[in-house]
Amino acid sequence: IRAVPEFASLLGDDKVFTRLEFNRAVVQQAMLGDALFGAMKQGRLQVARVVAKDARFEGPLALPPMDIDASVGTGGNIVSVKLSGERVNGLLTPRAQNIGFEVTMGSLDVPFVDKLSLVEFGMKGSADRAGVTLTAFDGRLYDGTVVGKARIEWGAQWSVQGEIQGRTMNAAVFSPQMVSEGRFDGKGRFAMSGAEPAKLYETARLDGEFTVTKGALSSFDLSRALQSASAQASGRTPFSELEGRLSLSGGALAFRDLKLTSGLLNARGALDVDAKGGLSGRIDAELRNLRGTFYIGGKLSDPQLRR
Repeated sequence: IRAVPEFASLLGDDKVFTRLEFNRAVVQQAMLGDALFGAMKQGRLQVARVVAKDARFEGPLALPPMDIDASVGTGGNIVSVKLSGERVNGLLTPRAQNIGFEVTMGSLDVPFVDKLSLVEFGMKGSADRAGVTLTAFDGRLYDGTVVGKARIEWGAQWSVQGEIQGRTMNAAVFSPQMVSEGRFDGKGRFAMSGAEPAKLYETARLDGEFTVTKGALSSFDLSRALQSASAQASGRTPFSELEGRLSLSGGALAFRDLKLTSGLLNARGALDVDAKGGLSGRIDAELRNLRGTFYIGGKLSDPQLRR
């Protein structure tokens, strides 16, 4: 810790420090509320500015190391906090019982969701002692963009809920054995809750709708299947559009009201994906005067089509 005093104050009873510097400080996230909402005791010691270089924050949220520059008001309360670093830039503005913030990051490991990162991430909103309200967030994911808003509440029980929208993302990253190409657009509402932040994803629920344009089913050719006595028509099914509704609960996905359009080929159906990747679904397809019903089984890694 380095302390920079006003020289004249050293000769008097009241000591005034223009700046306190902390190097590589490690701070518990549970202490941040007291630091931002509280006030320094204003006795014979006064501090105008607190700077922390390469500060680290330990706790349930994955936060990158950063530099902090906090201005302290005459009453000992923090009036603004500038954040900077290799991956982060932002401003916090405490006011009354909440804190306004606007932050950008080079990348963010999404809290509560394992192995998911957003790049060029930005967010703005406010925080209080009970949680955080993200009025808007955005970032890049799977060659597209994600935008949304959310509320995170903590305590004995944690809860996360909000809205999310994906735009022009690469559809092939979700399951290349099912959809090998195309651009994904979708929107929905999500929620999760529990006592342990690290296990919130196990309770995640998502309900929404989606559209994939200029894509292809990668494991079978529906046109050939309609014209063949056997449903095992290998190949691919290019399509101009695939749309439907989806829901996630207990690690299982349900796709409903699926509608595929590919020139003269039209198909409707539903598909369930269990938590282990098992498939169970039905497709009703039509090509000119040919009609057929097919059933999907197998695994996400090896889909099977049968009559």
